[in-house]
Amino acid sequence: QAYNCLIHFYKRKEKHMESTSPPMIVNNTLTSHPLISLLASHFRAIQSASTPPDTLQFPSYHCSCLVLDTNLTINHALLDTCLNFMSSNTNPFILLTPSIPGTSSPHSVTSLSQHLTTQLVPLSMKVERWRGSAAWPGGRRTFLRRS
Repeated sequence: QAYNCLIHFYKRKEKHMESTSPPMIVNNTLTSHPLISLLASHFRAIQSASTPPDTLQFPSYHCSCLVLDTNLTINHALLDTCLNFMSSNTNPFILLTPSIPGTSSPHSVTSLSQHLTTQLVPLSMKVERWRGSAAWPGGRRTFLRRS
């Protein structure tokens, strides 16, 4: 009898833990990404079509994540996307992860991360300094709103 009560207690505790997992709002563009299945054991995934593309939002932790594939090429459009994401989200961070596991070497991901960071930092400082605008090399200007 005591053994059955112990099993009942653990089943009830597991059910309680499942229902109290913090939410993770997943944009529909990421539903089949392997990262989501890895995070699903820690968060309750909620699909959303109304959140920005390639983003995860963690309301309980007041932060947002832009998920970028490691096979990308850094260009003005990508930098625009990153700057807009960083300027319009709460506690933003960018995660570089392959959409197909094992397709990128650690060296290539580290190199990509370094290049992305060295290009974003000066631009994000201009956004902060100019409060709403970032000047691009070549005379192109992109306007961003800071919250």
